[in-house]
Amino acid sequence: MQRSFPTGLWLATTILSPVPALAQSGAPEPAQPPARAPARAPAQALGQQAADEGEEEIVVQGQRPRGSVIGDIKPELTFNGGDIRALGVSSINDLLTELGPQLASTRGGSPVILLEGRRVSSFREIATIPAEAIQRAEVLPEEVALKYGYSANQKVLNIVLRRRFKSITVEGKDKFTTDGGANNPEIELGLLTIRRNGRLNLNLDYENTAALAESQRGITTSTGGDTRRSLAPSDEQLTLTATYAHTFSPKVSASLNGEMTVDRQHSLIGASTTPDLDVFQRTAKDLSLHLGSTVNADFRGLHNTLTTTYDHDEGRTISVRGVPADVARSTTDTVTADLTSNVTPYRLPAGDISVTARLGGTFNSFGSEALRAQVTQQKADLDRTTGLASLSVDVPVFDSPSPFLGRLSVNGNVQLQTLSDFGGLTSYGYGATWTPRREVSLIASFASTQSAPTMQQIGNPQIPTPQVPVFDYTTGQSVLVTRVSGGNTALLSAEKREWRLGLTLKPFTGKDITFSVDYNHASTDKGIMALPALTAATQAAFPSRFIRDDDGNLIRIIGTPVNIDRQESGVLRWGFNFSKALKTPKAQADAMRAAFMRAFAERQRRAEGAGAPPPPPQDGFGGGPPRGEGGPPRGFGGPGGRGPGGPGGGNRLTFAVYHSVHLTETARLAAGQPTIDLLNGGTIGSQSGQPRHEVEVQAGISHSGFGLRLTGQWQSATRVVDPSGTPSANLHFGSLATFNLRLFANPSQVPGLIGKHPWMRGMRVSLAVNNLLNTRQKVTDGTGATPYAYQPAYLDPLGRTVMISVRKLFF
Repeated sequence: MQRSFPTGLWLATTILSPVPALAQSGAPEPAQPPARAPARAPAQALGQQAADEGEEEIVVQGQRPRGSVIGDIKPELTFNGGDIRALGVSSINDLLTELGPQLASTRGGSPVILLEGRRVSSFREIATIPAEAIQRAEVLPEEVALKYGYSANQKVLNIVLRRRFKSITVEGKDKFTTDGGANNPEIELGLLTIRRNGRLNLNLDYENTAALAESQRGITTSTGGDTRRSLAPSDEQLTLTATYAHTFSPKVSASLNGEMTVDRQHSLIGASTTPDLDVFQRTAKDLSLHLGSTVNADFRGLHNTLTTTYDHDEGRTISVRGVPADVARSTTDTVTADLTSNVTPYRLPAGDISVTARLGGTFNSFGSEALRAQVTQQKADLDRTTGLASLSVDVPVFDSPSPFLGRLSVNGNVQLQTLSDFGGLTSYGYGATWTPRREVSLIASFASTQSAPTMQQIGNPQIPTPQVPVFDYTTGQSVLVTRVSGGNTALLSAEKREWRLGLTLKPFTGKDITFSVDYNHASTDKGIMALPALTAATQAAFPSRFIRDDDGNLIRIIGTPVNIDRQESGVLRWGFNFSKALKTPKAQADAMRAAFMRAFAERQRRAEGAGAPPPPPQDGFGGGPPRGEGGPPRGFGGPGGRGPGGPGGGNRLTFAVYHSVHLTETARLAAGQPTIDLLNGGTIGSQSGQPRHEVEVQAGISHSGFGLRLTGQWQSATRVVDPSGTPSANLHFGSLATFNLRLFANPSQVPGLIGKHPWMRGMRVSLAVNNLLNTRQKVTDGTGATPYAYQPAYLDPLGRTVMISVRKLFF
């Protein structure tokens, strides 16, 4: 009997062949498929398969892509699965790090992370998901954060996952410094299963970092002896994470996430000054527990997200400086509930009005105690209850086909907070988005934000650390002092006002290149920060923080947080991002096609031997594709055969440059004091002033299974000038350029290799060198000497590091 050619094999061959894909032929799958669906045409099946399982998404003209964010603001950048594989990252957490320049906001906020256009209870819920499971990632401007109840000082990263994925991940790393010390091995195990109605993710991460002593970097006492101090502590950490998500219906889904982290650090804090001890030591132990849940429910035009979290953190620090030892303890419990609802109540000629409302509440409990010689020196027992309500409205003004008008929308937002210990705080903002042409987008906005200090900034236990090197600008000398860290009960709330103007331009049709320009001006009253460096201005503003002996020598610094009277900042940031897909060589495509066909034939042979096709999945997890979907076998390159090493293996060329120019950076430490120009000789940080220029560069290529990523950062030189003119107090901080290199190989994409060594399927080997040239900033005073407190090893203890990583996905 003649056997017909299998449809699934025909589809696989078509996908892997070097002819143009029939990308526009796919049709979206109905929410409730009929019991007996008619056979789909080959082009339809191909489109559906690509949408379900491939990294190249099929988008029907006029319809929003699956997982898009609320509103009509277009992404500044979009990365498909091939783009992400070309980065050589392992997880969403690594992707966030790799896209740091693209996600940096001139307003200073950390990015908001969304999953398929929805809020998540916390980033921990998705941080460990393998990068191979990502179908699309979008970078969006700060104004999108408002639509989800966040403040407008954060860019947005929206992650869209593939509809099917299953893998077990094993990764081993070892990082070491070329100068010696601080060896850091790490092992990570993960399980991820994604089906249409659910997601399960389990992850274990363990790492151990060896201590780095000052003597290993050539730092000695004034007499040439061992300082008996650690530049970096030893650190042992174990993290367990579990997430389960389930889709109950097309309109209702939920997730539950839990995480536990245990951390232990040990360091030397100086030679002993007591006869009973050889060296002062410190041990810190921390336990963190997190539980979070998310419920998404859509009904009657409302898109609702309810997130709840519970966090418990407890820390214990033991400082052995005598008998008995000093002990500091702290415990924090935080419970939050947050409901966000979005609705489009009216439709105007230019589009829908979008309204986002948010209601939330938080309860914080914080306790701390510091004991010395078993006597309580400080104790705090604080509670805070916070209520929050916010409203954001986005109104389309006009939408014209004219290239001179285009589309204009305006938005406004207001947020009210009531804190049991700080009273009411108000934040508000407004803005406009104008898109005169599809390739041009302009955004203008203003935001005013009031914020209270955290309970940790108020109540952390005060811990003294002896023999800390500090540079005293008032005398031009480096000294060893006892520095006290902890909380400050006298902190006030801060208020920040920001103006932003941004332009995004995609000038070349058919070319993946994006230009962006942003200007941001911010002014802050009563901003909260760490105690600034010891200058004449700092000592005048906070005289009780610096304690000297009878001879005027600095011996103690109370380094708890302070309020700064006023700060002004103006930053212009511009840059571009370029990406180009590279053609897959015919030999690579042929080898991948042959391996795929062998895998399919083997699976079909096993199924026929068992007398039945593979069973459909149960409860959304496990098993192969349901009957009738026409998908190829799972196992070659991941689910559906389009994972790492599958078609479109991430052959990409990328390049990005971002340049920040600080036009204005000033500060006034206290009312009545003169303004400090941080760009021209002033400082309020622990080190230099503000560099006027900062440049970030990224370049990468991925081809035929091999990839290279080069990143670089450069900052211009700065100086700190002492008003008294003392040469040793005038410091010059040289410009600094650092480069990081990462090489990786995916054997699955190397032609012919998997056929000979099938055990290498799903494997990636990486070699990363950070601070490639082993450069450290050079600091000199007016005499040309380097102050003791600014030795290169203090500024960058590790220097050049090398990391080797071997990672394998089992599908």
